[in-house]
Amino acid sequence: MLLALVPINSMAMAAPLSEAYSNIKLMPYDLSHMLPHLTDLPISYQEYEDQSRAVSPPLRGKVEEGGKERTKKVWLAKNQGVLSLLVDNGIDQAEAHRVIKALSGHINVSTMPVGKEFELVISPTEKLNKIILSIGFAQRLELVREGKNFTAHQIKSPVGARKHYVKGVISGNLYQSGRRSGLSNAVLTKLNEIFSYSVDFQRQIRDGDQFSVFYDTSVDTQTGNEELNKLVFAELVLSGKKITLYRFSDEGSRIADYFYPEGQSSRGLLMRTPLENARLSSYFGRRKHPVLGYTRMHKGLDFGAPLGTPILAAGDGIVERASYFGSFGNYIRIRHNSGIKTIYAHLKGYAKGINKGVRVRQGQTIGYLGATGRVQGRHLHYEIHKDGRAVDPLRLDLPVSNRLTGASLHRYYQQVEKIQDELINYTRSDISGS
Repeated sequence: MLLALVPINSMAMAAPLSEAYSNIKLMPYDLSHMLPHLTDLPISYQEYEDQSRAVSPPLRGKVEEGGKERTKKVWLAKNQGVLSLLVDNGIDQAEAHRVIKALSGHINVSTMPVGKEFELVISPTEKLNKIILSIGFAQRLELVREGKNFTAHQIKSPVGARKHYVKGVISGNLYQSGRRSGLSNAVLTKLNEIFSYSVDFQRQIRDGDQFSVFYDTSVDTQTGNEELNKLVFAELVLSGKKITLYRFSDEGSRIADYFYPEGQSSRGLLMRTPLENARLSSYFGRRKHPVLGYTRMHKGLDFGAPLGTPILAAGDGIVERASYFGSFGNYIRIRHNSGIKTIYAHLKGYAKGINKGVRVRQGQTIGYLGATGRVQGRHLHYEIHKDGRAVDPLRLDLPVSNRLTGASLHRYYQQVEKIQDELINYTRSDISGS
């Protein structure tokens, strides 16, 4: 037998329960004997009136009518299209299509790079009001809502100029040390380019060596973004020996390049290293082959670097071969002047337009580092052949570069003097300003 206590005023409601179950007995009780009267409680019972028709407050986080616009920055992911990016961030699909249509009149939407930033401006009522994206230095595209559609406007920001002088001590390698000193990738790439004809970055750089660079940038006055304009002076001090380069731009001879103080061009017939920020992992000479297991001649140098690192043409020349070549994998051979040829092997792939018979310029990207052919891991195999015979790239005596003469040399000396005066004035003002 089950005993159920039921308030006196609820007996009528509970009666069907006892009729349905014979083992349940109902026992009435007076609630007033167990609890104080509502009027005796410290709160007023009038506050418990039915509130079913009351309006609930707005949900937290939702933008109310009359609020401010909000900005949301989103980035294009790998294998993601612009349409998918917009829809994934709450934009209605039909509206996203209208955005794509407006964008397509100004840029190629299908070739936008991974990581491209879109700034979405959302209205207080959660409508897309505007999209802003960069389309170049100090240039942006703004899509503004006009009814259901969007209108695109190209906007150019005012551009200023700024000079920079950076000096530092090398610890590890030049790239890492330069980044720690605040140099951009663009400046470091330029440094690597102009010194690559005279400096072996694998063997000559030591901890404690020094670098200094004087350059100017263009500045987007609206965003503060900077872009390298020109590097006018650079100097490396390697094991106490100075290597100094000045930029010389001469309208009379149409020269715009880098020269040593005495007027000799920094450019050699070949660059010493055909890729940037690489690690020399294997030298020219006899060695035990890592795959075949026996000792044989290694006719070039191996450079380790991240997969996809751009491979550069070591010098001006004509491509003799650009195709798969047995154990070399993806392979390029270039014919240069003075009976010299260069070979690049195990590439991941070729740069656009690199085919047999094509003329290439020194420093031009010709392919990308990979691991094709008979290899254990990713690297570039690089060979130099002189008159049909493989030679050690680190010991090859290359033809000397050109030297300025006559009126061009005189104008060069004048430009060097001007750069030195600018550098002195800059460092003086920098010291007084600090």
